[in-house]
Amino acid sequence: MTATPPAVLFKQYYKQELGQKGEDFVENNVEYLGLPIDVNKAVASKEYDIGIMPLSFAMFSKDNGSAICWPKEGAFHLTQVMIMKKGYSEETKKAADFLVSQKAQKMFSDGASFIPVIPNIEVPKQFKENNKTLLWKDWNSFIDMAK
Repeated sequence: MTATPPAVLFKQYYKQELGQKGEDFVENNVEYLGLPIDVNKAVASKEYDIGIMPLSFAMFSKDNGSAICWPKEGAFHLTQVMIMKKGYSEETKKAADFLVSQKAQKMFSDGASFIPVIPNIEVPKQFKENNKTLLWKDWNSFIDMAK
């Protein structure tokens, strides 16, 4: 099993929601191939019927005969965070400010299907088309999965 964020999230979610039954299901029925390109190739070659990857990677994969399937229950919420060490440089501050700017957030939403952190930036089309459903309870629940 790989330790990529989507793989860890998938396993922890099933464990949190279904306890030992969920953990057993993931351990015995799910394979982790690593990079999204590996998942893409395995689905394209029909080695696997389904692959799970971040939406930004899936957008690049859909032209190979695969399709994006947004679960009715909601998609996994893979949080992206920015952490800056104490005493960060002015250049680091400029880079961080750019990443949360209107321009960058719009680019991330439009180009990578990231949900923006700025409320007035339009959310990705795929998110809207799927009723904005995420498997997300709250921050406390999400943090509990890390325990």
